Amino acid sequence: MLVTLSQFVRLGKDNNGNVMPLAKDRISCEARTVVGSFAALSVNTQFIRIATDTAIRVNFASGTTTTSDELIPANSTEYLAVNGGEIYSFLAA
Repeated sequence: MLVTLSQFVRLGKDNNGNVMPLAKDRISCEARTVVGSFAALSVNTQFIRIATDTAIRVNFASGTTTTSDELIPANSTEYLAVNGGEIYSFLAA
């Protein structure tokens, strides 16, 4: 199991100034190989990227993660808008 959570400040822009669905200005990246919680997000974080090689459940509302929380399928990547300072936990699906 490998799950990474990367933190970003903003979305990128193309040469014409149009917002692109790609994060920009990475703050940090944390990798976990066992279920649990990631470190609290930086207060400057506005977007995160979660990549996983294993199906996981993620709690986006903080607290305890359960089997009814959001599913991120194996071998996938998700980009999400977040509030800085939040803590995300996950468990294997």
